[in-house]
Amino acid sequence: MLDPNENAYFAARTDWYVTWTYDYSSSADGCTIASPAVSLRLRFVVPAWRAPKEPRDDVVKEWNRFFAALWRHERGHVGFAIRAAREIDRSLADLRAASDCDELEARADAWGERTVRRFRSKERAYDEATAHGQTEGALLLP
Repeated sequence: MLDPNENAYFAARTDWYVTWTYDYSSSADGCTIASPAVSLRLRFVVPAWRAPKEPRDDVVKEWNRFFAALWRHERGHVGFAIRAAREIDRSLADLRAASDCDELEARADAWGERTVRRFRSKERAYDEATAHGQTEGALLLP
């Protein structure tokens, strides 16, 4: 699969998107966030194998080994996404009041965007450390 971020091909990809919404609550203390909601959307692109009519046992075994390792690696990406979403959820609930709601919105959204960037950076380091899963066995051997 082509990874547009790296302009390179890999066996699979996991794309994730964190979004957040909230309402405001105004009081004498200022504007606070009420009813925060965080959503996480995942998209997986993985290879499919079309087995021949009579596949060799060693080929089937190798495919199964490879696919299990590939899926384990992709679940590692999911872990970064879940941790980012949870951190954003916690931070929205804990964000201190602001003098006005526009300021609060700017702070909340900036925090969320920084959190996503930080976890994407961790995800890139994960791919570098594992050679995109190859060191974890996500390499199809002949």
